Amino acid sequence: MNAEKIMTDHELTETEIWTDVFEKVVELVNVGMPVSTGMASIIDACEIYFPHNDWEKFRHLEYDDISGLSTWITFILKHDPVPAETRGLWFGIFNASHGGRQVTADFYVSGSRVFSAADAYCEWARDAFYLPSGRLAHSDILDAIYRIAYESTEGLRDTAEYPLCLAYGGLAVKQLLLQLDHGLILGNALELGVAVGFDEGDCIVLGVIDHMGFAPAGEPGFE
Repeated sequence: MNAEKIMTDHELTETEIWTDVFEKVVELVNVGMPVSTGMASIIDACEIYFPHNDWEKFRHLEYDDISGLSTWITFILKHDPVPAETRGLWFGIFNASHGGRQVTADFYVSGSRVFSAADAYCEWARDAFYLPSGRLAHSDILDAIYRIAYESTEGLRDTAEYPLCLAYGGLAVKQLLLQLDHGLILGNALELGVAVGFDEGDCIVLGVIDHMGFAPAGEPGFE
């Protein structure tokens, strides 16, 4: 990240700034709130650290409309159910180039035979074996975040892409987990840990799904 040190009560290092931003994203996702409310909060937090006129552009995106994502994941889970040996479901954020078009941000779904809520980098997700057809979300919001962030050389670039894509991924996928039938998500599996994050980067464990329903991370009793 190309962040400069800023002054608050004391001078923060770049590492301290980004640690604080990441922790804020995790807190907002764990609390549970409408996607737009969480996105407004993380935009506010980032604007304090990195003042820039472009933050206002991100405020006007339609974050709460996750109907397209719901249609996408429902179709996949119905036509290519999660296999019985799956233990972890991963929503991976990455830079995509669909059909040779300009690079953008998107995410996909995959599944692994292992899952560990204690794995801070979700390395278990790298050994994916469940790779359903149509696994790319083609997310309009992630695409819009990327385009605004990189629309000019003076733009926010990864200063906006990193926190906003991670926050949106976490908030939107958590809403899907709360809204969709847990039996549909489980498929043939008995229990699934679910996480979202960047491939080989920061991630957020969202919770665990079993025959009783979805147990969100951050709530009492979650392990």
